[in-house]
Amino acid sequence: MKKKTFEQLISELEDLTEKIENDNLELEKFVEYYQKADKLIKNCEDILSNAKQKITHLN
Repeated sequence: MKKKTFEQLISELEDLTEKIENDNLELEKFVEYYQKADKLIKNCEDILSNAKQKITHLN
C-alpha cells in the first residue's frame, strides 16, 4: 500500500475534525473519529520530523 502524502493526511484530518465539530455523534463514533485523528496527527508529526532532519542535515 502506498504511503499517503502529508497533504493527504492533513485533508483527512480536516475532514474528521469537521465531522467531530459539526455532527451530533454518538459516543462510539466520536471515539472512532478521535482515534483516527490521533493516528493522522502522529503520521503528520513523523513526516515533519523526517523533513526537519533532512533539512538540518543539509545545513
